[in-house]
Amino acid sequence: MSFEQGKTAFFLLECLEDTINTRKATIEKHGYFKKFNKLLILFFPLSLIRESDEFKYLRHLNCLNEIWLSDVGRPHPDYYGVRIVFNDELIQTKYEKIQDASLEVSLLLEVINQVDRIFRDSSTQGVIEELKHTENRKPRFKLFSVDKIAAFPELIDPCKPEDYHFKKARKRIAQLALENRLSKGFYDLEEAAPILTKLKNVLITELNTEITQFHLPQAIPVVLTRVDALNHKHEMDMLRVKKASQHDVDYDRTERCADYQSEYPRMHKNYRYLLEKLIQISPQGKTDLEKDRLQYLLAFIDWLHVFYGASDVLYYGLQPVGIELSDSFIPKIKYKDEQRNQEKMFSLMKANVELGKRGSKEDSTDSTKVGPNYFDDIDKAFNQDLGFRFSFMLRVLHVLSMWPDYLGSHDENPFYSASYKDIEKNCLQAIEGILPEEIEPILDFLLLKQNEVLRVIGQEEDCADLPIWEYRKRFSRYNIRPLILIDKKYYWGSYSTRKSGIIWSGNVTSGTLPTDIQSRKIEKVIEDIKRQREREIVTKGLRIIQRYTSYSLSEKYLHRVDPGGNHPDQHQLGDFDILAFISEKNIILNIECKHHSLPFCLKDTKRYREKIFGREGKSEGDIRMIQRRHKYLSENIMKISNGLKWPISKDKLPGIISIHLSQEMLPWTMFPPESVNIVFLTTGLLSDFIERL
Repeated sequence: MSFEQGKTAFFLLECLEDTINTRKATIEKHGYFKKFNKLLILFFPLSLIRESDEFKYLRHLNCLNEIWLSDVGRPHPDYYGVRIVFNDELIQTKYEKIQDASLEVSLLLEVINQVDRIFRDSSTQGVIEELKHTENRKPRFKLFSVDKIAAFPELIDPCKPEDYHFKKARKRIAQLALENRLSKGFYDLEEAAPILTKLKNVLITELNTEITQFHLPQAIPVVLTRVDALNHKHEMDMLRVKKASQHDVDYDRTERCADYQSEYPRMHKNYRYLLEKLIQISPQGKTDLEKDRLQYLLAFIDWLHVFYGASDVLYYGLQPVGIELSDSFIPKIKYKDEQRNQEKMFSLMKANVELGKRGSKEDSTDSTKVGPNYFDDIDKAFNQDLGFRFSFMLRVLHVLSMWPDYLGSHDENPFYSASYKDIEKNCLQAIEGILPEEIEPILDFLLLKQNEVLRVIGQEEDCADLPIWEYRKRFSRYNIRPLILIDKKYYWGSYSTRKSGIIWSGNVTSGTLPTDIQSRKIEKVIEDIKRQREREIVTKGLRIIQRYTSYSLSEKYLHRVDPGGNHPDQHQLGDFDILAFISEKNIILNIECKHHSLPFCLKDTKRYREKIFGREGKSEGDIRMIQRRHKYLSENIMKISNGLKWPISKDKLPGIISIHLSQEMLPWTMFPPESVNIVFLTTGLLSDFIERL
């Protein structure tokens, strides 16, 4: 069988097995299962039967206009068998549209009817009737089809480390710690930092030594293949868990989604680090990077990231109280008791929103939607400063992610390589309007270079190791520079080029950049886009509010809306992004709308958190102005309502709720680091919140 034929056959096998298992009490009433303890069931795709003479003996089961046909035989003296030929095309169509368990029951009945030919039993009709009564259950098996998003083949193992590799890496770390005379035990914040630094340096030296053994031209394709296998698996896993809402499953979708969203970034980070480390060292050893060695290195890097994470948590002061080094010298950060519970609750909340169980997708702001002329300004700025248009860079990345399509080939590979001339030729043919002189600077911009992977913008000297603690000032990293040049040939992974395009376009359309590219012209355009996205949050929030009240205003200064009210000016009070009175609930909503960039490292987390909540002795933060307006509303509610002509009674003053409204829920907005009289919401959750008031 081909892969597609085998996949469908296995789907039906699992479907039948599950249907038998969930209806066991009914099926075992049939006399066959009292006499025989085995039944062989074989599946054959009709497409295989029709194309191969080897299976011509099954052509009497020609289910051209039916979903399946079967017959019965005796392959062994001790048991019987049922052969089922299925119509490949009809299976896909039927299982996509099905809304109940009727197909699952139908497949089982096909088997039961053949079993009854083997062993006639008076209970058969009763068994059939009982099974038919289960047809209206929610389906447990459905098929769905999606467009191919990257030219990557099926069935390639991501090669993730197993328990054995993690234990082996941990044992080596313990040996290194003992060799460097480090002691286990608990350390407070001041004691922990130098110990972690020493351990990190020891591990980095060990890893660098390991990397030098390999041969770069052999190792790079290996890692490119495995990192894209991981990308592919994650895409498929998330698709399945989202589609699972259409049928009955044995697992909790929210917890499964949360697990995927926490496990994948961690493992992807390990692969990226290894790939970037290979580029940094560019080893010319003679050892091949085999599967077992790759798994060990990934496990070792995973532990190294534990050390980096512990060090960053201590340095950036994100609620640690100390650190404990275990018998294996693995650091365990000691947090306040509630920290772990908060992390779990936040991941489940994110998963519920992702699966559509919380909030409204229609009310959420979508920073990926852009108008036809959206990229004109960013294209112009990129072209002036970098020599190419931004939109064409995205199209080049798309060509690379679907490379066989542009070659007129159906052969998908786990990684690709091509000369500059071949890439130039395909891009010129595939991308209308691109100029030949734009292609070279685009490829150079997307290239992961040895002399740049240790660079942090603003520092004169390179870092001692890959600066994974940085994000915006880290100039060169695999996520945004997915091309590798070896012996005048470009190497890349189809999923990784696609992912890079998503990162660049997603950042730009939401009003930020994934790295500082040192261009004031580009930065100015990005700032304009960010302001536009903030206005979109205001617009979306106001539309939601207007479902509940006609008493509302947006982006207004009180002293201008009500000149006679003697209200403070814009410097003292600022403007109200949204101010509304919901008479039915006797509530005033004071809503501040903010568009925040997502944090990608702990340094970002600290910086963004301080932007919202302020930094002692340095800045007030966004919430101080919200609190200032809240206080002014509380003290001047009747004066304000009279000026705005809102029907508020002085005998029954309304409650005031201040809301920080954004496009994305962040950990420190769900669990603020300080007690504040502000509710943090996304636009998608605003309507739910109002309904519950």
